[in-house]
Amino acid sequence: MRDSPPGRVEDYTGTCLVLFFVNLFGILTAVMVAFGWPAVLLVAGALHVAIDWLGRRRDAKDAGLAAIPGIKSPKSRTQKSEPPGPDP
Repeated sequence: MRDSPPGRVEDYTGTCLVLFFVNLFGILTAVMVAFGWPAVLLVAGALHVAIDWLGRRRDAKDAGLAAIPGIKSPKSRTQKSEPPGPDP
């Protein structure tokens, strides 16, 4: 076995995004065929709300806000609070 760490790996982000959109297109097409356009609009709206919620959750976590219960800020875990010093 090698004792050296593995080297850089290829970036598959673009490939994953393309396959995600291909799968999404296929799923929405199947929903349209089975249930019609109103169902596609409901599914798309639900996905929009879910993605927006995940983005707000990530932003709150990154900012260290306690906007969502149960999320701890990375800053609060790594930084120690210092006692207040004299005012300049």
